[in-house]
Amino acid sequence: MKAASQLGIPHRNLSNWLRSPDAVVPKQETRDQVAARLWEAVVVGTDEVLKGLRDPRARLSDKALATLR
Repeated sequence: MKAASQLGIPHRNLSNWLRSPDAVVPKQETRDQVAARLWEAVVVGTDEVLKGLRDPRARLSDKALATLR
């Protein structure tokens, strides 16, 4: 539990997390896999924003607000 000590995380918290079924997926994914999934989300989100900006039926004020969020 060297990581727990270095990060100031109680050993019990780290032990509980490592045993948790909710942690199985994140523990199995590599950094590159997580980065790829995050990049995919950025691309999909950007595409959806662009669709809205290009929609001639959308109000200009809605388009302007969407670019600020």
